[in-house]
Amino acid sequence: MPGFIRGSVKRKLACVAVTLAVVAAMPSQGWSDVGNPKAKPGAAPTVEYKEYVTEVDVPIKMRDGTILMADVYRPKGEGKFPVILDGTPYGKTNAMMLAAGTFVPHATSRGYALVVYDVRGQNKSEGSIDLHVNLKNDGYDVVEWVAQQPWSNGRVGVDGGSYDGQVGLNTILAHPPHLQTGIVTVTAADLYRQWYYRQGAFEFGFLSGWTGLNFSRRLAPRLIPDEKARQEYLDNLTLYPADMASYVNVLPLADFEPAKMGDKGQYNYLKDWMQHNVDSEYWWKRNPKTYFHEVTVPVMHLGGMYDVFEAGTVEAWTLLQREAATPLARDNQTLFLGPWDHAEMPWANSHFDKVGSMSLGDDLKNYDHANMRLAYFDYWLRDIQRPGFDPNARVNLWTFNADKGKSWSTKATYPLPETVYTKYYLTPEKSGSSKALYDGSLSTKAPTKEAAPVAYKYDPMKPVPTRGGNNLFAFAVDPEGTPSAGTTGSMSADADLIKAVLQRDEKLPTTGHGPEDQLPAELHTITFSTPVLDQDTEVTGNIRATLFAATDQVDTDWVVRVSDVTPDGKSIIVGDGIVRGRFRESGTTPTLLEPGKIYAYDIDLWHNSWIFKPGHRIRVAVTSSNWPRYSRNMNVAEFPEFATEWKVANQKIYMDPDHPSHVILPIIPKKK
Repeated sequence: MPGFIRGSVKRKLACVAVTLAVVAAMPSQGWSDVGNPKAKPGAAPTVEYKEYVTEVDVPIKMRDGTILMADVYRPKGEGKFPVILDGTPYGKTNAMMLAAGTFVPHATSRGYALVVYDVRGQNKSEGSIDLHVNLKNDGYDVVEWVAQQPWSNGRVGVDGGSYDGQVGLNTILAHPPHLQTGIVTVTAADLYRQWYYRQGAFEFGFLSGWTGLNFSRRLAPRLIPDEKARQEYLDNLTLYPADMASYVNVLPLADFEPAKMGDKGQYNYLKDWMQHNVDSEYWWKRNPKTYFHEVTVPVMHLGGMYDVFEAGTVEAWTLLQREAATPLARDNQTLFLGPWDHAEMPWANSHFDKVGSMSLGDDLKNYDHANMRLAYFDYWLRDIQRPGFDPNARVNLWTFNADKGKSWSTKATYPLPETVYTKYYLTPEKSGSSKALYDGSLSTKAPTKEAAPVAYKYDPMKPVPTRGGNNLFAFAVDPEGTPSAGTTGSMSADADLIKAVLQRDEKLPTTGHGPEDQLPAELHTITFSTPVLDQDTEVTGNIRATLFAATDQVDTDWVVRVSDVTPDGKSIIVGDGIVRGRFRESGTTPTLLEPGKIYAYDIDLWHNSWIFKPGHRIRVAVTSSNWPRYSRNMNVAEFPEFATEWKVANQKIYMDPDHPSHVILPIIPKKK
């Protein structure tokens, strides 16, 4: 890992040099380490400007001569304004910050100028694109261009989520002198571990849709100059949503047809990501967290409990408090975790009350997302502290199943100091609550007696289907795991997937993500359930599992799900995780398994805040696939994405005193 080893002498010297240079370049605002002492209390906002001016396709010249195109929205009137900036690959009108246009009148009426630009190589901007390269330099240049405009007062913030969040985060890493803060929403800190792979398993469901239903269509005009060839290519793309199952079941998976871009399929993001299947320099130089030691400004990290990048939101907030270059940055990181999945962030401030198929009531319906964001920017860009943002509330959390009016809470830190990390052991006693392949129990008492391992078969051609969780799918998944149109239809290849997300299009299926019922999937798993609970049991924090397991093959996957079993028998997913066997010890140096050997697998189920109510049960399900979210492990030596052969694996899960398989739940004790 030359040049990227945390703590190396080379990096420490570089950190010192960068930090000194950055501090010297910072604008003098008179801020102390904690908070903004210039901020004065302000009343609830009022309309300052009734109209706004729109400038379309404004050219911005980069340091290498490349022209990026931007749209500018600013209040109609005299004066200079603070600016909020967003860069996107999805077309300027689809910038996440704009929330399908609804944010524009809201922000401009309160005295903000908004600038959105097409990132390099996308839509109307010049240049070629490498999705995670050039973002820092370009972000720096755009910020400094914005600061010099006659309508700008030189105080700039970044906003945006998902890939736009990567643009914003990289702009923050570039530390342009006029950038003073940013909101980074639903994005990753570590691309390998939080965007493309999870403990070695490839994020096929999300990435196949991102390429096949987004970039393949969006880049066609640039990659296929001939109009007839381009139209033929686009016509072929429409076959994908019509028959998803045929496309996603291709072997090898690297031959997934909709990801092949260009008239001869010569451009293929998906295959490139599959080929970089270990944590390596390819990812390190693209990872935002590699450069966290260069951050100089306050940042809000906004995420969702069911977001596909949730772990990145938490990690960025955690690491920047330790590693950022200045006290101002280290002491002013804000974490905001709501109940959302990726597709149901309230971009358009639509006051909806559902996530996935779960209704969450007025506590969510009355949440004002746009006002919270503007209150944050008022504090850092206008020196006004308004209702909607409290700089002393370092952590803002949603808790599922809390009493009405108590779903949102503020905390001093995270994880919560009062957390009691409690092991729930897998035991052989029958719970009588499950119709799965095996019905065991969960107990807080460690096993003291010998118990036979639980055996099951894993056939890659009969994978256990994805049902909800931290996913981002552009398609629905039926109970047998087949991608399909769902009950309300699916997005066609000629539809705008990004706009559909922003506008909450009713044809965008949701059965692939969020707090969904696991029963159709659990029939093909082994389960372990607690007795019926007699009091509220709050779980808030990082959920993990230790699985003692063996297989008769050289590689396989292990999947663990935690769910809430309701009195009517539903099993609502709370958290899930996966580990690919060969990556059990290292993301950088995978090693095959020794058939029959028992290994201890640590599995990260990420974060949630959930109250299990009286009359409910806590359940753990164990299996070896989560398809089509993750690529299927073929149980052979070849990497799964390139394998054309497969084997059926015979799996064993151990739960004896020497091999006490368990989950670790972050229990929050009841207040006395």
